[in-house]
Amino acid sequence: MPTKYDSPHYYYKDTIVLNGLCNAFGDYLERLNAVEKFDLIALLALWQSHDTEVQAEGNDPITLEQYLDVADGLFQGYSENIDRALQILINATEGDAISLLQSMSSQLSSGVFAQ
Repeated sequence: MPTKYDSPHYYYKDTIVLNGLCNAFGDYLERLNAVEKFDLIALLALWQSHDTEVQAEGNDPITLEQYLDVADGLFQGYSENIDRALQILINATEGDAISLLQSMSSQLSSGVFAQ
């Protein structure tokens, strides 16, 4: 019988960064609670939005690390898990971010998060 974990939306591309995140928080990031997943979704979406805008203006892409440095005041007061996740994701690519956005949205819809 299929379970909520059988959905293909839970699988990530096989990258060092995403594997590190799964090692820290579980294959489905099930050790992150719903708020933490929403926080990561927001952070990744804002980074990708800003990066897309920067590239549309003809500039080089910006890394997550560069974005966090520029937007430092926005990202304070997050949980230790988010701080740890951001340390793991510091070298994430656009593909990593998109994969995580899709996966975490699906996981939240299916109720896959720590209580």
